Amino acid sequence: MRWTRDGTWDLILVALLRELEQRGQIDWELFCACGTSIRALKAAAGARGKNQDPGRARRPRPGTQPGGGFGSKLHVVCDSQGTITAFCLTAGNVNECTEFVPLMESVSVPSGHGRSRKRPKRLAGDKGYSTQAIRAWC
Repeated sequence: MRWTRDGTWDLILVALLRELEQRGQIDWELFCACGTSIRALKAAAGARGKNQDPGRARRPRPGTQPGGGFGSKLHVVCDSQGTITAFCLTAGNVNECTEFVPLMESVSVPSGHGRSRKRPKRLAGDKGYSTQAIRAWC
């Protein structure tokens, strides 16, 4: 948590991307956007363990468990070789198309000389990214 709060992970990602860009190992011809669900274990939803008191099972607050489950969704942008250029983590019920613009705007690959690169020539995504607003952004 501390490295997330103080920006250490962001600095590591930027340093790695800068190195790859300087070596010419980031493919700017095609980027891919994808979202994937990460299911939480039953224990995260308050399921009782073998030695846990039944009265201690945690109940979710109303409205915090839409769709009947706990979990997260990882939204990722990578180049055609799988190099991650940006990502974000949201609640599991967040649609990919709502996170597309902030995710793409967070792509910033420093080149070491001049401005950072931000946009690929082409972009691919699954049907979760098939909206008119996204097509207009591209």
